[in-house]
Amino acid sequence: PLLSGGGTRIKILEAALTGRPVLSTRTGAYGLDLRNGKDILLFEGLEEFIAGYERLFNEEDYRLLSNGLKNRTLQEYSPARFEDAFYRALDQAR
Repeated sequence: PLLSGGGTRIKILEAALTGRPVLSTRTGAYGLDLRNGKDILLFEGLEEFIAGYERLFNEEDYRLLSNGLKNRTLQEYSPARFEDAFYRALDQAR
């Protein structure tokens, strides 16, 4: 688990695009606009990790989390969304 550090959370987005649910610390998902329990399972301690891990054995939860994360990633982090944000920032810098 990532407990400290910075940088982009590309591995979470990569997992999303492969249709996998993600269990992460809050630090590990920091900066991503993801909803705990809908797009991702966040944990801070061992008990929360175990509860989240066990939740992934439920087929419905697994499907809902993996679909939620993939849909959210495609919506929020698509190349078109990045391009739009880039050009908005460029316009503001002028």
